[in-house]
Amino acid sequence: MNASFSKVIDFPILADGKFTQCSSSPGMGLDFVCDTLATGRGIRVLAVVDAFTRENLSLEVDTSLSSRRVTRSLEGVIECRGKPEAIRCDNGPELTNRHFLSWCEERKIQLIHIQPGRPMQNGHVESFNGRDECLNANWFRNLMDARTKITAWRDELQWRTTPQQSGLSDAQ
Repeated sequence: MNASFSKVIDFPILADGKFTQCSSSPGMGLDFVCDTLATGRGIRVLAVVDAFTRENLSLEVDTSLSSRRVTRSLEGVIECRGKPEAIRCDNGPELTNRHFLSWCEERKIQLIHIQPGRPMQNGHVESFNGRDECLNANWFRNLMDARTKITAWRDELQWRTTPQQSGLSDAQ
């Protein structure tokens, strides 16, 4: 097995076994999901998820997403949340080309590519993608409709999964 595939980001853990909160993200996961508009035109959705909190940090919806668009989205995330130690992603062309590789290298962000055909090696973002909850449950008339519905789904999911937002305390 290639060493880069088995590399795991170490999360700080307290004596009671709970994760500690870090000032910067130990890692992010990113992945693409595809769907089709009512017109037959394909769309792609880029999801960027914090590997520690499982919070969606960015969601881009468009007919195509180049590596430059991916790095532009990641720049926005870094500006708001800080630079991650690592990014875990698949081996898609947007994530293996020179532009993306040099962008990660310039920022000293470790790039961890999962093994081909093993999406659960990037489970945090795979579980976020929510194909059944959002993409399969909606019919998108056009690109704006897709952006609106996917963003609304993300906001609702974030609200349901964040204890402070859903009214649950740590004790519950």
